[in-house]
Amino acid sequence: MISSKIMTSLAQDVQELRELNNKPKEESLDFPQCRGMTFKEFWGWLHPDLNFHDEWKQLDNDMREHKRIWIKKCAGFGITTWFGTWIAWKCLKDNEWKKRQIDVNIPIIVGPRLDLAITIIQRIKDMFPIGSVTKTKEDTLILNGNKIRAYPSHHVAAAHGLNPLVVWADEGDFFPKGQQDKAREVLERYIAKTNPYLIWSSTPYLPGGLYEQIEEEPEDQCLYYRKFLLLDKALKVGHYTQEQVDIWKQSPSFMREAWGEYGYGVGDIFGEYVDDVIEEYSLERLGGRSGVYGDPGFGASDNASKFGICAGEVRDGVLYVLEVIEEARSSPSTMLDVIEEMAHRYDDNCKIDAAHAGFIRDLNERGVPAIPLNFGSPARQTEKSSTEKTNRDVNKETLKKIMPISASQMVKNKQIRIHPKFKLLISNMRAVKFDPKGGIDKSEKSFDIIDAFDMMCHDLKEFDYTSTSITYDGKIIGEDRPKSKSVIIKTEVVE
Repeated sequence: MISSKIMTSLAQDVQELRELNNKPKEESLDFPQCRGMTFKEFWGWLHPDLNFHDEWKQLDNDMREHKRIWIKKCAGFGITTWFGTWIAWKCLKDNEWKKRQIDVNIPIIVGPRLDLAITIIQRIKDMFPIGSVTKTKEDTLILNGNKIRAYPSHHVAAAHGLNPLVVWADEGDFFPKGQQDKAREVLERYIAKTNPYLIWSSTPYLPGGLYEQIEEEPEDQCLYYRKFLLLDKALKVGHYTQEQVDIWKQSPSFMREAWGEYGYGVGDIFGEYVDDVIEEYSLERLGGRSGVYGDPGFGASDNASKFGICAGEVRDGVLYVLEVIEEARSSPSTMLDVIEEMAHRYDDNCKIDAAHAGFIRDLNERGVPAIPLNFGSPARQTEKSSTEKTNRDVNKETLKKIMPISASQMVKNKQIRIHPKFKLLISNMRAVKFDPKGGIDKSEKSFDIIDAFDMMCHDLKEFDYTSTSITYDGKIIGEDRPKSKSVIIKTEVVE
């Protein structure tokens, strides 16, 4: 007798064969009438109702001159349509790419979901006359023997080992943390192998991500030709009317989606109040109560945790940010030198995230009375009483939850001033948001500079818990340090 286990296995094999037979076979489509067409002619054949305006002409020229291009775009500019059309034209205008076909000529990397990969291929299919695209896989299109396939960013490893002629990362700034570096690795590893066109196109999202990193790379070190297609050009070519823009301006994300400013409309901790506290002022220390605050990070990749530092002082009851530093891939010895020098300039009032006990110990051995701040420790009684909750309730609140609220209230009450030169801090403040437990959401970005900023706000506000502090080795620091004026804030309770 055949065992039930074998019968089950046979049934599964039969089902898999049925599913395989039901899947659409890959069919190569061809439109011989497109041979010899220029791109403008092909655009007119494929999109008779879409104007081939000056920006499209310039982008066509750019693709002739540059094999690697990075585009930061305004939402709704039509870049996905443009590159889908350009790829189709390159496949159909002659047989050059067909002769070089080995596996997948054109891998397209999209967001983390399979349906996004299917959608972008479907958009290319939909460009062609109705009924001309029949049997083909959802994530694949074959034009004149050239295979185009879309890959979700979390399956980008599947694009390894190919022989592409084009690699396109669409909306690359929205790839999740960790997948951005992998996507860039996949794109750039082919330069030496097949020297393909490498294309990045995206509306910006979070500050400090891969997209902003490429944007800020020195000209002589950047692999890409960088192009900006933002609202000014969208208006010029008629993508939007001024009436549409006036309505769009009411959206919190307007500055990000229209003008390419990272972080706008993403966060909910500081919200629209960030712009209210930005102004120019002297960055020289004037002698008020001050401090330097560090959130160490020594990650190996650009998207890993960074070393965030903030320093500031209180002037007439207002906290002024004087220094902002965020270092990626920093060495402990280098950052010890930086913190040591800064601490002495700020009366040795130095607080460091307690998770890095070794770094704090090294600072103490250098003569810097750095004090650990434990984000998981409960809020002190003076802090708890201000929330107007019962002691039983507030005992559950930790500094991890209290500090972002304190910083948010100070910004809302305009008790903070941030110099416009601190663009990194400002963009992070616009993007940071609460997690479900009331702390900072770090699922997409580590926000190390915000941790340092929150520490500074908390330390220099009304509740001066640092007058007497005990270090890890039991030494009392600051016992005879006179208290100086701090920022006094009013706390709102949000139920």
